[in-house]
Amino acid sequence: MDVREVAQAPRRRWALVALLALLGALAGAGWSLASPDRYRTTTTLIFSLQGGSSVNDLAQGGTYTRDLLASYSRLVDLPVVLSPVVEQLDLGVTPTALARQVDVTTPSDTSLLQIAVTDGSPERAVAVADAVAAQLTTTVAGLSPDEVGGETVSVDVTVVEPAQVPDAPTAPPLPVLAAAGAVAGLVLGVALLVLLALLVTPVADRSTARRLTGAPVLAEVPRGGRVGRHPAPTRSEPRAPRAEAVRVLRTNLLALQREHDVRTVVVTSPTAGGGSTTTALALAAAAAELSQRVLLVDADLRSPDAARRLGLEGTPGLADVVRGRVGLEEAVQAWGSPGLDVLPAGTPHDHPAELLGAPRTAEVLAHLRQTYDLVVLDAPALLAVTDAAALAARCDGALLVVDARSSRQRLVVDAAERLGLAGASLLGVVLGRVTGTGGPRGATDERAGAADVAVP
Repeated sequence: MDVREVAQAPRRRWALVALLALLGALAGAGWSLASPDRYRTTTTLIFSLQGGSSVNDLAQGGTYTRDLLASYSRLVDLPVVLSPVVEQLDLGVTPTALARQVDVTTPSDTSLLQIAVTDGSPERAVAVADAVAAQLTTTVAGLSPDEVGGETVSVDVTVVEPAQVPDAPTAPPLPVLAAAGAVAGLVLGVALLVLLALLVTPVADRSTARRLTGAPVLAEVPRGGRVGRHPAPTRSEPRAPRAEAVRVLRTNLLALQREHDVRTVVVTSPTAGGGSTTTALALAAAAAELSQRVLLVDADLRSPDAARRLGLEGTPGLADVVRGRVGLEEAVQAWGSPGLDVLPAGTPHDHPAELLGAPRTAEVLAHLRQTYDLVVLDAPALLAVTDAAALAARCDGALLVVDARSSRQRLVVDAAERLGLAGASLLGVVLGRVTGTGGPRGATDERAGAADVAVP
């Protein structure tokens, strides 16, 4: 999915974004109404060193005081200061709990110390701030050194800005919290839609399919025609839109066959249930109508289904031929008229990936390529197991069957990458369950793109 499509996602689902913004505003308003008012007040103290008489003494005293200020500020949060305050005001809390209501700051390059207190009562906030300031003054007087550099000195603490009773709570007012909630809901809605667009958006149309895979769309099967009652729609319903879509696919594949000598084609999909078996059956039957020698191979050794759909025996088949149990002539069965040869999956094998990757499989495929004009192999889903990618690497290429309504874009990209990593050529895409195509596109629509596909 490109940047333009990602940016359009919130526009297509603006109602959801608006709903989340409204919910955010309501949540902010609710938080404001439910939260108790908090009041904050601040008192400011200045620390000075008394004792020196010269200018140099005063300068050194100011530096010495600022050095001590960092230590004095740490005292504010400690029980040595807060315990007497709790007892004096009868606050009914622990010094640790009170420390969470007190904030201390020391402005840089000054001898000032600011004590801020937050409380549910404005009057109590002032009382606590004054009491903390007074107790800190007492504590500092008891801890400060009496002599510095041989001279008698003292640290004086003076309140330069007493605490004032706050006239309004410190929490943001309701409109501010509501606006902040609306913005948060808006951001969440946009982020959610962008995430959905990246992860779960279906392919939907031919331009998207081509951009995701880098391969031409060889045919579009209209919605409602992906699963047929008959495995060969060009024979059972020759005028139906899905039959015409199969003819378009056949025409484009034959163009590849003439231009690049494509004879062995793996038909697969990103995930199970994508319609690859239906497509393989229909394509093989349609190609056989042109008096070509066509072989349909059920190469899904894990869940074979092609032979069952055609009403043929499932054994012997490909697995038996590769293992040397039977000859190819014994395993191949004829179906329909004009004739279509079918090689079933054969006897189940415990390790189908290893069997398909065996050198004997390559020999069988090479022999089939020399024997038939077109060999169509129905393979398992690409992202489920490695069988399809391994087979495609040994054939002239693969057709990727993509469901326009349910195949996720990320999975289609992963499937195309899986073929590329295996060294297989992606000949094209068959886009299924397409809505609003106005009927299958003509064969010439994709032939120029098909001719540009790199094939081995």
